[in-house]
Amino acid sequence: METEIKLEVRDLEPVRQRLQALGADCLSVVEETNVYFDRDHELQDRQESLRLRQDSQVRLTWKGPTVFEEGVVNRPEVEITVSSFSDVLALLERLGYREIERLAKRRETWRFLGAEIALDSLAFGQFVELEGPTKIITEMARRLGLDPRQGLSESYRKLKRERGFSKSI
Repeated sequence: METEIKLEVRDLEPVRQRLQALGADCLSVVEETNVYFDRDHELQDRQESLRLRQDSQVRLTWKGPTVFEEGVVNRPEVEITVSSFSDVLALLERLGYREIERLAKRRETWRFLGAEIALDSLAFGQFVELEGPTKIITEMARRLGLDPRQGLSESYRKLKRERGFSKSI
């Protein structure tokens, strides 16, 4: 199960400075390629997604329907690390899945008090994602000067489309 809070910010630098002041550990800074797939809208119809992500690793992730409450997103998630981006692309195509969207992002990943904090820069905005147990991530948001109740329910894909940065393929 994935439990997260996603908050939009004007500038990531104040959040980065607060993380440093708290003694959080910066684990990585990566450029991500995220490719989303569907087959005859079957995943979309079930409010699910299938994503292939490449950064310093390659991971295939399935996500189930979202439950959103008081700024916190909960959804089932299964993620596996795979050895080859191109082989997984070929496998999914042979299974009838088509690429429906791509999303590029720069992500800084931090860890503090059992929470993973991602500072995400995308073409359409800057965001802070906090992932972990609800109590920990809501407290972590407050420590970073953010209001967890302002959490967004929309996925990056939906925000990208709403802001006119692309349409699904």
